[in-house]
Amino acid sequence: MSNKKENTLELIAQVDSEDLARARSEVADAIQRAQDGWIPGHLIASALALELQSFLTANEPADDPISILRRLADHLESFVPEIPEIH
Repeated sequence: MSNKKENTLELIAQVDSEDLARARSEVADAIQRAQDGWIPGHLIASALALELQSFLTANEPADDPISILRRLADHLESFVPEIPEIH
């Protein structure tokens, strides 16, 4: 890979990382405001799921919602500790 292409890819990764941090902060702030407004956690989670569904079906035409959800599930699964099988 050329040096210019590597630099471009690094710049894209840096911008994506910064945008992700900013998006997470915005979402965390919105969740905190909902909690401060005494909205129960299960309703906040339901609202987040509905917003995610709406976003995936309306704003991601280049990537089908199923593949996005599959990647999300794979990502979340990587954080779940394995439970040993007991026989």
